[in-house]
Amino acid sequence: MRTLKFVLFAVLLAVVPLALADPFNPFNTRPVPVGSAPSGEQNLQDILNAQCPGCFNVNTDQSSVGYWRLETAPPTGIFPIVIVEWAGWSPSNVVGIFSGDPPVTRDVFLGPAAGGASAGILWTGLDTGVITQVSGAPGAVAMGSFSGISYLGFGFYLRPGGGSTYYYTVDDLNPNKSPQVLTFRKTGSNTWFLAFEDRLVNGGNSDRDYNDFVMKVGSIVPVPEPAAILLVGSVLLLVGRRLRARA
Repeated sequence: MRTLKFVLFAVLLAVVPLALADPFNPFNTRPVPVGSAPSGEQNLQDILNAQCPGCFNVNTDQSSVGYWRLETAPPTGIFPIVIVEWAGWSPSNVVGIFSGDPPVTRDVFLGPAAGGASAGILWTGLDTGVITQVSGAPGAVAMGSFSGISYLGFGFYLRPGGGSTYYYTVDDLNPNKSPQVLTFRKTGSNTWFLAFEDRLVNGGNSDRDYNDFVMKVGSIVPVPEPAAILLVGSVLLLVGRRLRARA
């Protein structure tokens, strides 16, 4: 009986904070329109077709997910890979990971990153870990430790030109709740493609081509829907009360 109580308590500790700690909605309203790339650049559809022929229609297969957790508990991690950048700011763009609201951020890819650059983001605890460079030009990855970013809930961001503007995978955190990132999940896998737009979509001068920074990430799964988290928490609390009454 004590073992069952402990298991229920541990599950509550793991699940309920996701419902309470982050007031933003980790799911986005999708789909949104995708524009054509300027002359001389690749359209997002062509970019994804080259990675996974016939897997996605960029206008109809957009995922609403903007926040993830690790597929496997630490010590483990993920290895995001840069596919391509078609942006005037590409020599100084920065892409990173974040957790929470207000977001705790950590840069990962720096200006020298280009197609083929890869980083290892390795969690050693609940919200601590280390970032390493796997491939790419010198200085492509901001190597070192990080803290405050939980493996139970994290997203990604783009800092265009390395400036102070952050465009997050969660629309709720962006100016005007702007859809700055499109996400696509490969069917039957936990592999995702993320496509960033580097100019403000809602209320800005964006061309909506979403080809400014495209990367691939594996071994991540969506955080549970907020309603599902609360439902699971409520059921577990009810079971816990019944166990106490019988003890």
